[in-house]
Amino acid sequence: MVRIDISIEEELDGLERSAQKAQDLRPALREAGQIARTSIVRNFEVGGRPERWKPSGRVKKQGGQTLVDSGRLSRSIAGAKPQVTGDSVTIGSNVAYAAIHHFGGKIKKRARSQTLAFSGTGRFLSRKLAGRRKKGATRVAFATIGKHEIDMPARPFMLLQNRDIADIKQAIVDYIMG
Repeated sequence: MVRIDISIEEELDGLERSAQKAQDLRPALREAGQIARTSIVRNFEVGGRPERWKPSGRVKKQGGQTLVDSGRLSRSIAGAKPQVTGDSVTIGSNVAYAAIHHFGGKIKKRARSQTLAFSGTGRFLSRKLAGRRKKGATRVAFATIGKHEIDMPARPFMLLQNRDIADIKQAIVDYIMG
């Protein structure tokens, strides 16, 4: 005959601790925010996930990486601390043009006129130099650009990958059960 002793008291204590932890998920949500932030920064590093972003006009002309000209947009995410409130975590960007890059859309440009400065070889120098005729500015031109729209393609950078979502779920389970 085999005798098995089961102490349900220890199991109940573990369930009680887990229930108490489930009442305040802020520590787990902070970790979830870090996982999300790391994933979004990775999207910038690889030029879009799961699909690569459509190359921008600047990248086609000058090279480089789409959405990473000055790095301001990606730094706004990388340097942001995820905000945990109650039972949610938020991470985002305070850069004014973040939404149009993420979702895409039409940008309406008004008609405008401006003075441009060019070097003797025809190389564009600067709008600022045009009025001052600085050294190297051998030709000045006045340009008028009519009202037009720019169709900005969506380049969703605030995306989490399936692996990230699984990691976030696991972090919450580990917190509650740990």
